[in-house]
Amino acid sequence: EDPSSCFPRLQLAHEYLGVAALSRKREDGVPVICFMDGICMGFGLGLACAAEFRLVTERSLLAMPECVIGITPDVGFAATAALMTPGVGKCMSLTGWRLTGREALACGLATHLISSDQLVAPR
Repeated sequence: EDPSSCFPRLQLAHEYLGVAALSRKREDGVPVICFMDGICMGFGLGLACAAEFRLVTERSLLAMPECVIGITPDVGFAATAALMTPGVGKCMSLTGWRLTGREALACGLATHLISSDQLVAPR
């Protein structure tokens, strides 16, 4: 068997494991916070969707670019897309439509909009 043929299955398994791990933390009462400052696309966005608090900034750009070439969004994004403003999640899933931070907040993809000036660099 060609080793590269198992890569899509392996990648999908890792995506499900990541989303499941964050979901378990939330169920245990641990606050899960995601900062999406800048580009957050694909699996990064799918994983962010598992967080209870999803913070964006004026520099945020969110999308599922794999949808542009006909690949369906992952489980993390798909579950959140169903809860967004009607039609927005479906449009993102069918076209790879990109959202700014302000748009993500307005449609329910993000929970908070903060200024990037408020972010503190890790030490």
